[in-house]
Amino acid sequence: MALNPKGPTNLLGYLPVSGMFAGFDLSQQRTFTVGSSSVQIDIRTVEEAEAVGLSFAQKTNSEIAIGIRSDQLLSYTLNAAQLHSLGADAKAVSLLKLAVDLKPLPSSQMEQIPLERMRVVQTISALSRDSSFRRTVLSSYNNTCAVTAAQLQLVDAAHILPVGAKGSSDRIENGVCLAPTYHRAYDLGIIYIDDRYVVRANETKLDRLRALNVNGGEAKFMASLGRLSLPKLQSDWPSIDMIRQANAFRGIGL
Repeated sequence: MALNPKGPTNLLGYLPVSGMFAGFDLSQQRTFTVGSSSVQIDIRTVEEAEAVGLSFAQKTNSEIAIGIRSDQLLSYTLNAAQLHSLGADAKAVSLLKLAVDLKPLPSSQMEQIPLERMRVVQTISALSRDSSFRRTVLSSYNNTCAVTAAQLQLVDAAHILPVGAKGSSDRIENGVCLAPTYHRAYDLGIIYIDDRYVVRANETKLDRLRALNVNGGEAKFMASLGRLSLPKLQSDWPSIDMIRQANAFRGIGL
């Protein structure tokens, strides 16, 4: 088997009927036993990944096989070597399963694994939460920008109160579906949402851009602003409290 001389080489299986992938530890598959030239994974592991993004199964030879949903393929590829290195560590694999199920990672259990493995678990936890947030928000908004009504698979799941801000969460009420340019404008405070769900221009920020003569296209960009197109379920609507916290965080006074 030829290896990529300029980067990692991954060994993948693909299930066309569901578009799911399976990842295997290449170091465990350089030779095959007599009469067997295949690499296998329990189909239940692949089915589990369809729900949670990534799933993990320890095999008898201390290898870990991984089920992969397509939206998590890049995350798997970037972390494959570290993930497969955990195959013989039952405690680390148990924590990985908690991470993809979006469950808390008990500090008492995290402290029982080496620091490098702890970092892998934390990375997968963050990626899983981000993937779950994105899928939930996009589904709730029917993959449609709440400002422009554009779809075209050009929409983001934006956090209302930014990640890292005190009180931020990955819950649906802290999310809104936005086209990328409006997502960036929102994150930069060029536009904001008021507590009536109306998207408005932040004149203070715009005045600074005008003074720098970098406000080209302003009128056309702002023409789409108005009341958010909200999800059908009112329980999925952005939290007014999150909106107010986000405006305070960005220094926008209402």
